[in-house]
Amino acid sequence: NFTTDEMKCPCCDACEMDKDFMDALQDVRTVCGFGFRVNSAYRCEEYNNKVSSNTRGQHITGQAVDISMKDRYKRFKLLSKAIDTLQEDKKRTTFCINMPIALRDKIIAYAKKNKISASKLMITLFKHIVESEKI
Repeated sequence: NFTTDEMKCPCCDACEMDKDFMDALQDVRTVCGFGFRVNSAYRCEEYNNKVSSNTRGQHITGQAVDISMKDRYKRFKLLSKAIDTLQEDKKRTTFCINMPIALRDKIIAYAKKNKISASKLMITLFKHIVESEKI
């Protein structure tokens, strides 16, 4: 289970994480079967304004975490399990993956043009990358 220390704001120790978001995040961690490091979670507005240009970001509402993972196979498993979890529970509609804007825009444009889900396309691309770069 996640701790308050992992989720609290670094400037004021406030921790107002959204319960549904945390349930989903815990579901993903449980299904993956491994832990992952949370770099940033809840941010008070003052701290968010210092570190982000997005003044209405989901960190302020307790619905976002930044996670780092060096192992690309675990990273892929984490991403695919997160998307699977969101698709199973329609109440959880938001999942953000940080990637270069140009790449994201190309994926979304391709998905719209071909009338397919951008999420499913990303999973397919991640699988292809992982499978083609086996170590």
